[in-house]
Amino acid sequence: MNDDQSPHLQDEDKIVWLVEDRSSYPYLREEVARVSRKDIWGKKYYHKIGSLVGYVVLKPETKAIDTYYYRRYWWFKDKTGNPKPYDPYDTGSPGQGVKTSSIAVRTQSVHGRDF
Repeated sequence: MNDDQSPHLQDEDKIVWLVEDRSSYPYLREEVARVSRKDIWGKKYYHKIGSLVGYVVLKPETKAIDTYYYRRYWWFKDKTGNPKPYDPYDTGSPGQGVKTSSIAVRTQSVHGRDF
């Protein structure tokens, strides 16, 4: 792990994708959820933000940090899940936007957009 990476990245086991082709998204918004249990993903808590596209599953041996587990998730603001709706970021991406192609387990994502 690089010094500039978040310490919770080492606890990631795999990424669960909820879409068939994530490469059709020019970028995804990446955020980190602070959850009290590592074995439950609270999709119901994130349905209002847009379309949940993917989330991290933590390793079974992951230990809580100050009683919480940290899990990355990726979403797109359009609630329909359409990767090509009106996009106000024609030449950039939102602050939490990352290149879809850069998303990988235990790796810091690259900010920006793919196309």
